[in-house]
Amino acid sequence: MRILLLSTALVLGCASRAPETGTPAGSPPTVAQTIEKSASLPPPSGAPVERDPTLLITQPALLAALEARGLSLGALLGAKAEENHALAESTVFATLVRELEGDVAQAGRQDPLAGVDVARYSHRLFDRRFLRSPRARLSLAGVVNRPDRAPFEPESCGETRLIYRLQYAFDSERASKLPMTLGVELTVPRDADGSCRLAAARWLEPEGTDAEQRAAWLRSEAGPLAPRRLRIGAGRARVVVNLQVVRWPSTVRPDLGGHAEYSLRAFRLDERGVLTPDPLENTPDPAKLRAAQARDEIVHWVNANFAAVDAGTALLPAELLATRALSVTPRGLSRLANRPFAQALTVRMLEGASERGAFVRSRAGLLRRLDELSCQGCHQARSVAGFHLLGEDAQDVPAENALALPVSPHVQADLARRLEVARRMLAGQPASFAAPLAERAGGRGAYGEACGLGSDPTFSDWSCAPGLRCSDAEASADGALGHCLPEERAVGDACERGRVVPAAPGGRDRLQGGHREECPNMVCNGSSVGFPGGMCTAVCGAAGSSCGAIAVLDPFNACLARGDTFLSCVRGNVRPAGLRSCDAEQPCRDDYVCARGAAGGVCLPPYFVFQLRVDGHSSAFAPSRP
Repeated sequence: MRILLLSTALVLGCASRAPETGTPAGSPPTVAQTIEKSASLPPPSGAPVERDPTLLITQPALLAALEARGLSLGALLGAKAEENHALAESTVFATLVRELEGDVAQAGRQDPLAGVDVARYSHRLFDRRFLRSPRARLSLAGVVNRPDRAPFEPESCGETRLIYRLQYAFDSERASKLPMTLGVELTVPRDADGSCRLAAARWLEPEGTDAEQRAAWLRSEAGPLAPRRLRIGAGRARVVVNLQVVRWPSTVRPDLGGHAEYSLRAFRLDERGVLTPDPLENTPDPAKLRAAQARDEIVHWVNANFAAVDAGTALLPAELLATRALSVTPRGLSRLANRPFAQALTVRMLEGASERGAFVRSRAGLLRRLDELSCQGCHQARSVAGFHLLGEDAQDVPAENALALPVSPHVQADLARRLEVARRMLAGQPASFAAPLAERAGGRGAYGEACGLGSDPTFSDWSCAPGLRCSDAEASADGALGHCLPEERAVGDACERGRVVPAAPGGRDRLQGGHREECPNMVCNGSSVGFPGGMCTAVCGAAGSSCGAIAVLDPFNACLARGDTFLSCVRGNVRPAGLRSCDAEQPCRDDYVCARGAAGGVCLPPYFVFQLRVDGHSSAFAPSRP
């Protein structure tokens, strides 16, 4: 599938502000630049353009062709290595790998119930061996054109991002992706005339080409991925990582349907050619914010930068930033760990701060906007298990471990705004970079989107589309937000009610007032068996559903504990069920993923899909059974 209209929303949450050097002002154009200009320059300002720029590439065949043409992670960053063992030994990646290993080790030290052995540990820890295994590698999962990121770096036309996904292959039964992504972020400089027309035009791909031809064009001097445009040097390459470090199954956290923690990190290439830790964009260290002086400074900063805060384009002062953050699932911003500002500030503490903008119209709305600008808030706003881009699975990937969509519901909802930015750049016209709050990116009140339950001015006009109502079944912790669901409960809808009571950041949040509700002519699968908020399922063939499979929990877990492969366990311990159909136009609820079914996408809890959970993969290191 060739995707021309998709663009990730805050992919990996933390932006690059790494300048890319162009031709010095006044220098004569090179031969390559002359060829490029004649091939790619759009019509004069204001004239119509017949096709749209490419915003996202997720086709496996095209990505493989791009890797072969120099976009593998090792080649891009000069490590001269492909698989993880060689990468970990390289000068470039050695520090990054040690830092990630340290994050996992710290999680293990803080939690004596955590380990990689499913049979011995009730909390499942990421197996650090994959970071150094010769059978594992970080493969290109997406190339992202982010023109909407222009405000975050002066004199830029946005960013080009390359997203890599951790995967391994020991044999046909012991192969999978893992819940870890690594993004390389590069700033796109303005054209020589100060506009972004040529930068936008480079993404106007020729029509009717196959994967190899597209890869050749994208990497040519006329394309946006030409080697000279992706040069890596000291201070210019920023790398961001999202890694699921630990997961608790629903048997341990039955009220929430499970619990998972993700380490969010950023690295910058230094003058030695080593990736070293770097501050996370707009992600404060809550301990720094708790100081009385810092709280006063935040109010002063908000007032001085309110227009940018309201638009979602502000940058928090560097002295308040953290170098590591932890995000958790499920239940998004109802979890205190996903709200670093709310960990240190209250609505009352923001008294005196501006709060009357296009999107922010109350102190509660201001606090939520600030949290959504952080890495945790971004990763937990209508994402897929803490990710916004997971990649597209090839057709030969077993359906039991394949996704039907490569990106999150937030991405789908934000397409029109991002496409409009690219179109206006292409036409040489001013673009608006203002973005609504991430949980309301679509603005139409579509299925699963956030809606307002009370009278708070920021959220009160967040209504639902015709045929949907604002359900309080999974209301936000403060009761201000619900989710748009059908008037009559249908397949895929929530069937349990309860509100999260935030506790100290981490896994100690609790569900208050939880109880099950009926699914007419259907079955309510509850949180205790892994369905956050409960989910109505029907028999295969029921109206509005697609046939999928649900694992039978006890025998399935026993199978994994024996060390059998995931595929053998899932194939032998599932039951058919009618599940909500999903595609790019029909999203799943929050905390669910659009997985591959027999006849299209079906909504499932993300941790029912092997590639989205850390547990069970360690069996790959055991000798294969005859």
